[in-house]
Amino acid sequence: MKDILNNLPDKTEYKNTTSRKFKSDLISFFKDKNLSVCLEIGTNHGHTTHVLSHLFEHVYTIDLHQSNIDIARKVNSDRSNINYITGDAYIASNYKNVPIIDVAFIDCMHTFEGVFTDIQTALSKCGENGIYLIFDDYAHPTSTGVYEAIEHAIDEGLKREIYIGQEQGFTFSQEVNPTTLIREEGIILSYGK
Repeated sequence: MKDILNNLPDKTEYKNTTSRKFKSDLISFFKDKNLSVCLEIGTNHGHTTHVLSHLFEHVYTIDLHQSNIDIARKVNSDRSNINYITGDAYIASNYKNVPIIDVAFIDCMHTFEGVFTDIQTALSKCGENGIYLIFDDYAHPTSTGVYEAIEHAIDEGLKREIYIGQEQGFTFSQEVNPTTLIREEGIILSYGK
């Protein structure tokens, strides 16, 4: 499984992806869980989508921009279990063909309202066996809406499972504006597990 990371960029190489450690931690957490359907809210270039497609039978991924979907299709040209949706993640009808899900990866809008809406969307697709919710940018120093929405969801009853990715203090140094994490890069929550 870990071989799938070899051709994927790290966050130190491309700021709009997750770190290799984040991807590796996803593999470690989900590899033996035998879950079937994952919804990814925010495709971007499809690097994390690639990992998800190795962990789950079916991946549904949505992005507003056709250009991102086109890049993701190229990145994942060897994967046949990804269903792409080009559309606004905040319009409920865009999810009409998404079945009951086991897992949601939320990495779209980085505002409190956006993330909280994404959580509600994921929960609306949850079956009787519960759901895992994966979040990136939990530690981003300027996108604090992600952290605030996650903490609110925990206060409302979601369970904290595990922190994933790089640890607090890690710096993703790109040429311009390096980002230093103020807590862990990502987190996995659950509901009904």
